[in-house]
Amino acid sequence: MIADLKDALRTLWKSPAFTLIAIATLALGIGSSTAIFSVLDAVLLRPLPYPNQDRLVEVSELNEAGRGMAFTEPNFNDLATRNRSFEAVATYTRSSEAVAGATEPVRIDTAGVSADFFRVLGVRPPLGRLISPVTLREGNRVAVVCHGCWK
Repeated sequence: MIADLKDALRTLWKSPAFTLIAIATLALGIGSSTAIFSVLDAVLLRPLPYPNQDRLVEVSELNEAGRGMAFTEPNFNDLATRNRSFEAVATYTRSSEAVAGATEPVRIDTAGVSADFFRVLGVRPPLGRLISPVTLREGNRVAVVCHGCWK
């Protein structure tokens, strides 16, 4: 086996172009495999950072083409009032907004959520209070800010 290893090293030493291509191919293969596994691990394999994450489901409507789409507000309200299968239901819509920063405007990711959103996820704020149905019925606009934005 040592003789085979010496012969392989001698062959690689005699053809440096082939050796560099082989090393580069191995490096690209190992690097891309590591990157793909890291993304799959973060997205699919790790549990969500919420209590009872095995009980969370996402429900969507289907359009004429059979693709999922977000609930319209009247349909969501019907689902919430006629719900007998879920403990609670919530809705959210994601967007990106410009917010005045300390020196210049900053673009941040935002989400418009319904009153039960945080109750569904089972999270509590370390400071302050969350959105309540009463607050929303009164027509008040409410913002829940993450720790990083608050600082």
